[in-house]
Amino acid sequence: MRYFLAALSTAILAAIAWPANGSLTPLIFGAFVPMLWLESAVRKSDSKRKGRVVFFYAWLSFALFNLFTTWWVAYAHWSGTVATTLINGGLMAFCFWLYHLAARSIGQARALIVFPFLWMLVEYLHMDWDMSFPWLNIGYAVANRPTWIQWYSLVGTWGGTLWILWVNALIFHGWDQYSGSNRYKAWAIYAGPAILLPIFISFFMYQSYEEVGDPVNVVVVQPNIDPYTEKFNMTDDQAVDKFIRLAQPLLSDSTNYLIGPETMVGKGLKEGFLQYHQPLMRLRSIGDTMPNLHTVIGASTYRIYESKMTSTARKVRGRDEYYDAYNSSLHFTDSHEAVDIYHKTKLVVGVEQVPFMWLIGSFMEGIDLGGATGTLGGQVDREVFENRVKDSLAIATPICWEADFPGFTSEFVRNGAQVLFAITNDGWWSDTPGKDQHVHYARVRAIENRRDVARSANTGISCIINQRGDISHQIPYEETGAFAATVYANSELTVFSQTGDFLGRVSVFVAIAVLLSMFVKRRTRSRLNG
Repeated sequence: MRYFLAALSTAILAAIAWPANGSLTPLIFGAFVPMLWLESAVRKSDSKRKGRVVFFYAWLSFALFNLFTTWWVAYAHWSGTVATTLINGGLMAFCFWLYHLAARSIGQARALIVFPFLWMLVEYLHMDWDMSFPWLNIGYAVANRPTWIQWYSLVGTWGGTLWILWVNALIFHGWDQYSGSNRYKAWAIYAGPAILLPIFISFFMYQSYEEVGDPVNVVVVQPNIDPYTEKFNMTDDQAVDKFIRLAQPLLSDSTNYLIGPETMVGKGLKEGFLQYHQPLMRLRSIGDTMPNLHTVIGASTYRIYESKMTSTARKVRGRDEYYDAYNSSLHFTDSHEAVDIYHKTKLVVGVEQVPFMWLIGSFMEGIDLGGATGTLGGQVDREVFENRVKDSLAIATPICWEADFPGFTSEFVRNGAQVLFAITNDGWWSDTPGKDQHVHYARVRAIENRRDVARSANTGISCIINQRGDISHQIPYEETGAFAATVYANSELTVFSQTGDFLGRVSVFVAIAVLLSMFVKRRTRSRLNG
């Protein structure tokens, strides 16, 4: 029962500390202590299957943590909640099991030092495979506290994970090694400064930071179209009508960008023939009378091939042709200029991507479901859109949860993006913490890269986020509206923008070194005992 209560305590403490899920942020600094105690108790027990016991309770604890924080995924589909709970819970349990092995091999004190790196190893690898889900990376636990995390511009969320887990390790070490008043002294001497010093440094950075860059005038639209009903019953003409009606009163000759949400034009536009799409032509015609205006919207697009040109291409039913479908962003000025296209690359598993197509692709090709299965296409480069009036201005459009991947977003910035236009559709999750967490994670991207973020949601929360992570011009969930605002185009690169997921890569080397050390010690002991 003690083990169960410890596992449950970690799940509850971490969940209610999470942004928009309780937001009792200070609790995250002690949330892992019950599980660290559990591991220590099991390791010191007479159990013959210590590793299995630790893994079981860790999986239980972190599966519950995932369930308590991402239950709202079920609004899109119940299987999403099951997958995030079991798979992500299992990966987190694997991190903890590695820590258990390290504690048995190199001792608890040393294992506590490397514990965050073992955790970050899995977080880093979890960023770039078919089942990626960065939503609960531990560094996001303080995403709603921008005054605490201004130093993320140096180390990103990886530094946050390191900070939070090391503080947990210090608190547990003080509890485990001392008793009575000495325990509180240890906490005051070690854990207290470890928590407060980074926050004080961040407060100083926050107060002293000023927006950098040239002003850019934007109009952001939130059409508020229900993704479950209205979106699929509305024609592209009707969607564009609503978009123009909301935006038109705010547009002027000084407007540089008009921004619309993900898949605003959702009926499928054939690439190479965009100039003939009537609703798009109407949008482009606005630029004919406003020479400074650039429009950025989301759209569903596709390409047709005569043969299977890409690994994601699907056969057109009943024809000798193949096609790739994309979740895209479009960038254009007037009726005469070409339309720039960016294809979303970080795809949502199960919705936009069938996982492990490299393994099951040949099997799937033998099943005719009328083109209903498969993975959306993407692209290799993090493309930026250059302004056709201001030569020195470039923007990027991370689509939906692409903005939740720190290193991925920094690639846009390294490629020249001075402002980020995050376009999304958060209505799938209804009025739940998911939409709020998504906004908080965008605040982290703004701080990491010191880039203003103009956020357009189909429905969700549209807003402006400045380079310090402050939110303004917010349109709440399920409200229709638009606003005009000024953002600042910053060309300077932060340390994080230049290095990206550097700490994540460091964690790989540290973890490998620890695991090799454990292996060598085990072999040495076996030979001595043999």
